[in-house]
Amino acid sequence: MNAMAEDGSATTNAPEYPRAVFERLPWLRDEEPISRDVFLRIVDTVFFASMMPEEGEPVPIAVVVDADNCLEEVVDDSPWGGDERAWFVWRFAELEFNPKNLKKLAHGIEYGRDLAVVTIRDGVPIMTGIARRQPFTNGGNVVRIAAPRPGVLVLEDQDGQLGVRYEAGHEMPADVEVFLEDGPVRDGLQRCGLLDRAWMLAETIRHARVSQAGAMFLCSPALDSCFLPKYRFVEPSLMARLTDRKRTLNLKRIALAQVGGNATSEDADEDAEIRSELEQVRASTTAAIEMLGRLAANDGAVIIEPNFMVAGAGCIVRDIRPPQGPNEMPTPKDCRNAMGTDYVDLVQSGGARHAAGLRFAWAVPGAVVFIVSADGPVRCATRRADELLTWPVRVPET
Repeated sequence: MNAMAEDGSATTNAPEYPRAVFERLPWLRDEEPISRDVFLRIVDTVFFASMMPEEGEPVPIAVVVDADNCLEEVVDDSPWGGDERAWFVWRFAELEFNPKNLKKLAHGIEYGRDLAVVTIRDGVPIMTGIARRQPFTNGGNVVRIAAPRPGVLVLEDQDGQLGVRYEAGHEMPADVEVFLEDGPVRDGLQRCGLLDRAWMLAETIRHARVSQAGAMFLCSPALDSCFLPKYRFVEPSLMARLTDRKRTLNLKRIALAQVGGNATSEDADEDAEIRSELEQVRASTTAAIEMLGRLAANDGAVIIEPNFMVAGAGCIVRDIRPPQGPNEMPTPKDCRNAMGTDYVDLVQSGGARHAAGLRFAWAVPGAVVFIVSADGPVRCATRRADELLTWPVRVPET
């Protein structure tokens, strides 16, 4: 059925190529460092490369646009960052940027961790290397384009936030930034003792999504021994301990830096020891996040209790009843903003995992549930009085 545009002309919801969708971006201008034509050429190349299978299988693709040829110098600007270099880059000799070359390179690197580097040289995009975002950084002020599945494109800005998602020939509604914007989700994470580690939860969810197998994370406001995960961790506090140690080491480095010109040789030795341990802690934390994200792809849910105590994974969520109030779950609300003030009734389209997650969010007061669909989208749910609120969650692809 045709709709009416503002000028009274008839419009249709006919599918469009991604170029037509992306060229309407308000920030896209014919100016440096990325001109409109160059940017759209990159979009076209990523799109067509995603449609080319390798050995009969689709190849997920991600590129980072190194417009100024100085990706190595880009620093983190996240709320939890510390002005650290955001990228590790391994350069290779210039290679023509076309769908075939991009698909071949993407097949040889790990999606979710590695990106092809696209440098603009004399107004022409070329491939110049492989990049990996450094742990605990947001990638800084660079543009990334991901194709997690054939024909699906995701544009991410300098904060790793979703700018545009193209799927099935259309621009999809923007997801909600529930981790950084105030609202019921941040309130729930505060009750669960997870707010100061929200970045770690978001990264774990991102790695779970990369598996393309689906996952569920149940954030509980209280320690609850009734959960019986298949994989029960001997040290539930491992991730919390690592992040606490990282924070302590960073504070020590700051204190030593304030000594300035009065530093002694002992101070220099101590700083070297702190740097060495900090690298080990970062590596261990990154490994733990990736492991938990991948483990979440198993049947069942990951249980996260206060202060990021990871009780275990593979927990089958049984039918539970709320301790008080109506037992019958209301129609979930699909929220369009973080505050949960703009919403419509959620059209149920998920399977058993979604149903179990929504039921848990309704039955456990103060809980926050994150449900990762096998095809990529992430949804969050929590209860507010007699309402069950849900959000499409903004989680970076890259």
